[in-house]
Amino acid sequence: MLLFLPDDVKNELAVFVVIMLIIAAIATCRPDIAWLEAFRFQNRLTADQKARLRRSQNRIAGAEFILLGLIVPMVYAGMNFMFLQRADAWPEPADRRHLADLHRDRHCGDRQNPLTRTGGHPTHVTASSAPDAG
Repeated sequence: MLLFLPDDVKNELAVFVVIMLIIAAIATCRPDIAWLEAFRFQNRLTADQKARLRRSQNRIAGAEFILLGLIVPMVYAGMNFMFLQRADAWPEPADRRHLADLHRDRHCGDRQNPLTRTGGHPTHVTASSAPDAG
């Protein structure tokens, strides 16, 4: 923006714009000062235009709330998935174990059930596959 102007001129323009905005704000607050009337922003909208603008802004605000209601839960779930899950909590794609086995493995640690270790049937439990007593 204004790359061809020297820095001093850019600074002077910025100060001028800020001063004009301040004078316009003062003119709005103090309508009794006659010479500030030239700097006052005029509201040139009719009452009907203001009502239509307000209805339009209400519709836009409603759409924003609906979108927030859809997007925030998705972002929350995505952030939860990305940052709060352990890498070892998810099975390998080729692993086809039952979800109950996954739950047991997550919450029981290294303890193994002799029934599931030997095929899942109690008749397959032998003395060599039973857990150690000590």
